[in-house]
Amino acid sequence: MVTGSITAFIARHRPNELMPTANVFEHTARRHSFEIAAAV
Repeated sequence: MVTGSITAFIARHRPNELMPTANVFEHTARRHSFEIAAAV
């Protein structure tokens, strides 16, 4: 789901870069969310 959403966003808007943010308090969970985004 995340992969498809980000891929579609990039295809539609053609950005030069992405700057993801996460409103996750726990450091381990926040880091994991960025790892998922980086894998895309």
